[in-house]
Amino acid sequence: MTTIDRTQTHRRRIIIGAGLAALALTGTAVGLAGAAHAAIPDYPATITMSITNNTDHTMYLHGSDNPYGDWIQAPTQTIGPHETETVSASTWNQNGFAIDATYGISGTNSEAVYFANNYPGAQTDTQGTRIDGDNTANLGINSAVTTGAPYMVASYTLTNLLG
Repeated sequence: MTTIDRTQTHRRRIIIGAGLAALALTGTAVGLAGAAHAAIPDYPATITMSITNNTDHTMYLHGSDNPYGDWIQAPTQTIGPHETETVSASTWNQNGFAIDATYGISGTNSEAVYFANNYPGAQTDTQGTRIDGDNTANLGINSAVTTGAPYMVASYTLTNLLG
């Protein structure tokens, strides 16, 4: 191999190596940007629901709805007696959104419906929260909104009304 061939081969290696390094750096930067974006939602509103089961019954998820957003922490499948779970969601809808989670209550033939409305300037409340089924007189849900729009925080406590 002549000196000219070695020089050309060396230059090719430098050019290829520099190109691969630039490509790797670009891929790393894009990957980090994607990870940072995924960790910090850029939505204009959120709802956080703290659900406490203050009974001796286990609650089983029957359904949930979040048609105008994404779950940050989706409703869990079960909430045991005297446990608390947090459900949270975010939305891309500038006008706000509502979410709900419905749990069947073991041994009661009843359901607890936990509802949150987060509509800036119009309504931030827990209207729609209720007990459905056979034991509506024996069970109750106390709810309160502690922070309003756009970052709503609400708490819910399922209680046995008969002691």
